[in-house]
Amino acid sequence: NKSLFLMSSFFIHELARAACKINGEVVPCDQFWDQFGWFFIAFGVLGFFAFLFWVWMLIDCVKSNHKDKVVCLLLIVFTNLLGAVIYYFAAKGKSGVQFTQS
Repeated sequence: NKSLFLMSSFFIHELARAACKINGEVVPCDQFWDQFGWFFIAFGVLGFFAFLFWVWMLIDCVKSNHKDKVVCLLLIVFTNLLGAVIYYFAAKGKSGVQFTQS
């Protein structure tokens, strides 16, 4: 496909022109990654585990038998990680509120 080829060649051309800046000074990009690559890797790993936790809490909520399931699902979906943490401590915590069907 000609348009795909043009888009990919444009992207490669722009990538080759890219410059990295540290404190406003243009430096080779490998120097940037040597100094700050760990930061992106660490946050990538943390983000991945946060996403897994969010999915785990979402699945747990769907499988649960409590009467406030819809409210909990909305909380988890719309508030993301914060909602998953709130749900975890409310539904799973030993001292938290236990959702039970009466």
